[in-house]
Order: sequence, then C-alpha cells, then structure tokens
Amino acid sequence: MDLIAIKVTAASVAMVLTILQALIMVQLYGKTRIFPLPADTLALWHRRQGDVILVVFLFVAYQCVTKASVDWDDWRPVAHAVCASMAIVLVIGKLFMVQMFPRAMKFVTAVGITLFVSAMGATGTTVLWYLYMWLARGIRPSY
Repeated sequence: MDLIAIKVTAASVAMVLTILQALIMVQLYGKTRIFPLPADTLALWHRRQGDVILVVFLFVAYQCVTKASVDWDDWRPVAHAVCASMAIVLVIGKLFMVQMFPRAMKFVTAVGITLFVSAMGATGTTVLWYLYMWLARGIRPSY
C-alpha cells in the first residue's frame, strides 16, 4: 500500500470518527437523541474516541511530515497543512483543558467547535480531494 492510500484511509477513519464525536456532543448538550445510551456512557465514549482520533491524526501527520512536502503555490496543501496543524494543537489542548485545567472548561465548547472545523478542513482537503481526483477526474494523485 502506498503513502497516498494509507493517508487517505487513515484520514477517512478520522473524518468519520470526528463526525461521530460531534453527534455525541450534540446529544450530550441535549439538542437531539441519536444514541440510545446514558450520558455518562456517551461522555466516556467521547473521551476514548478522542484518544483514538489523536493517535490517527499523529500517525497521518508523521507520514505527511516525513514523506511529503507542502506545495506552497497550491491552496489545497497549504489549507491542509494549516488545518491539520490546528487540529493537532487543539485536540492536545482540549486534552490538557479537560485533564489538567478544569477552570478552562468554560471554553471547551468553543475549542470543540474549532477543533471540529479544523479536523474537517484537514481531512476534507485530503479525503474529498483525492476521492474527487480518483473518481471524477480519473487521476491517481501521487507524490
């Protein structure tokens, strides 16, 4: 399996898990009822799934940093690099916020929304772009 296939597969998993994270939080905030689970189970699910997303993000980031480069003349890789960097910083920041700085919890919703947007930007500029290139244009991107 080549780098692009690994990256797109892992980013697809991260994208699905990130969307699921948002749905869990919408239910925890009482806006909808999607999952037939109690709030404490959903909160634990959200935390553990966030750990998995961080590991996937770090794996993909390692692949990108060590085996790829940013074409600064193309908007997509630049947007991808910015969003991915923000997503990693925000998810680590959110972990610190929840685990070590409980007084900062008043900002957790804003951080979570920003994290969701940056994660969608990072995964979307990889997954959606490459799927578009492969399926609609018949071009197999490579490094």
